[in-house]
Amino acid sequence: MGKIIFNEFNILKGIGIFLVILGHAGSVNGNIINVIFSFHMPLFFFISGFFFKETTLKDFLVKKGKRILIPYALFSFLSFLIYFIPNYNNSKFNFFDFFYGTFLGVSDGFYLSWNIVLWFLPALFLLNFIYLLLIKMRFLIIAFVIVGLYFSNDETKILPFHLISVLLSLPFFILGNYFKQYYLIVGNYFKNWMFIPLSIIGIYLVSLNVLKPDLRVNLIGNPFIFYSASLLLILASLFLSRLLQKNKILQWLGENSLLIMCLHLKFLFIARFILLKFGVDNGFLTSLILIPILYFPIILIKKYLPILEGK
Repeated sequence: MGKIIFNEFNILKGIGIFLVILGHAGSVNGNIINVIFSFHMPLFFFISGFFFKETTLKDFLVKKGKRILIPYALFSFLSFLIYFIPNYNNSKFNFFDFFYGTFLGVSDGFYLSWNIVLWFLPALFLLNFIYLLLIKMRFLIIAFVIVGLYFSNDETKILPFHLISVLLSLPFFILGNYFKQYYLIVGNYFKNWMFIPLSIIGIYLVSLNVLKPDLRVNLIGNPFIFYSASLLLILASLFLSRLLQKNKILQWLGENSLLIMCLHLKFLFIARFILLKFGVDNGFLTSLILIPILYFPIILIKKYLPILEGK
């Protein structure tokens, strides 16, 4: 089963990270953006839950610290320098802002706005940490989710490591963890073409929500619609990934999803510039062009700075 999971979930991560790029590329229909933001971050939390393994607290802190927190801190520092150096005389940030924002893991429109997508990494670390602590007391997880729901849809409550976002994401992590036990059964009894009706129903539910979900700022709209739509679209993406197992581009995107997550906002302007030279302003084409642009920086990082991907 390991090989199957590796291939399919690499493809699934590839689909997810492409949607992250597309969601930030600009010039994308608002309805499509709503669909993307309804499930692309829940998708990664679901995958993390699927691969979660119970371990000792010491091993967890060492492994997850290396895999998540070190790349987070380094990318935050590099992103800050990229902004700060050319704007030294009129920078809206100083080094205190960098240290404070990075330490708290807060992306609130000011802190971490030098690379806003980095919020996901400390949130992912905290989510894994909370689940590890509560795995023996799972009844408490319900209480944590209820607290998250209580503060949902309040953009002013951006807590350290995006705690409210983490609590709202717990159901995806838990379901991903439980889904691992039944994955082969699902694969045997459900056909891959079912991604079509699941997508249609999920997209329809998204259209019924009262606002555009954005987990980063605690926005989920109607909870029942949000969780239902997200899970249907996650399952649809999983079935689709089974059909696209041999797609080399998606596989590469999945294998390098962490680096792509951290790098893509810093290179989007190049893809936009190329398209605008031809008088084209299209988010989907921008996303496609960005992939080969990211290829060489990622190759260099993997060869000379593997610490940036947690190795």
